[in-house]
Amino acid sequence: MGSALDEGALSRLDLCIGQPYGAEPRKKEPTLPRLFTQLWFLVLAAMAAGAALGYAAPGVGAQMQPLGDLFVNLVRMIIGPVIFCTVVHGVAAMNDMKRVGRVALKALIYFEAVTLLALLFALAAVNLLRPGEGMNVDIASLDSSAVKNYAETGSRSFVQYILHIVPVTFASAFVEGEVLQVLFVSVLFAFALVLTGERGKPVLDLVGALSRIFFRLVGIVMWAAPLGAFGAIAFTVGRFGASSLVSLGTLILEFYRSEEHTSELQSRFGISYAVFCLKK
Repeated sequence: MGSALDEGALSRLDLCIGQPYGAEPRKKEPTLPRLFTQLWFLVLAAMAAGAALGYAAPGVGAQMQPLGDLFVNLVRMIIGPVIFCTVVHGVAAMNDMKRVGRVALKALIYFEAVTLLALLFALAAVNLLRPGEGMNVDIASLDSSAVKNYAETGSRSFVQYILHIVPVTFASAFVEGEVLQVLFVSVLFAFALVLTGERGKPVLDLVGALSRIFFRLVGIVMWAAPLGAFGAIAFTVGRFGASSLVSLGTLILEFYRSEEHTSELQSRFGISYAVFCLKK
């Protein structure tokens, strides 16, 4: 065998590296500026375009509402499956019923605690800063069905709230978009999967594969965010006027300020929770 590569090997090497062997590396062709391919930039650009459309043509801007609703529905569509696959795969992979039971109970407590913390921050922010002032919204023209579910939830007793955690059917938790019901079903399914033993391993592998697929789907759906932002801002400015952007901006700033404090508390609470979970 010689030290030099024969002609066939060189041709195969050329195919692998995409250029003649020993040639200078090719320079990449100039493409669109990287900034214009960033999702956050596209969202900001879409918001600016939506505000301009709502200001210049209020009637047309108000008709863009379905675009925002479409994106919200897309996000809601994948929340249930993502929670189910993540919880089932994470809990069932432990393969220890005692540990699964402890983690499941602590996960439910953690879910309720963080939800309560978020509600407290939201109530404090909306009462102190009153971000909806100045939007001149006619309450009579609003769709009351949008807040119907929240009003019904607030009127439930403690026993009704506990009973509501259990869905009517296995699939209704996903159809109705009840996150707590999806979490309950996921934990229950994970328990059953652990009890199945080795015969349930193909199902566990399938859930893991589905989890990766759904997270890919999340990435695809997020590219519709500019379209949703465009429709939502165009509708808001077209229906309520350009001054509504000031109220929205105040709300966004307060959200990020609250998010910083909430993240700090949640991280501290999460570390304590993780240590608590790992204790035997």
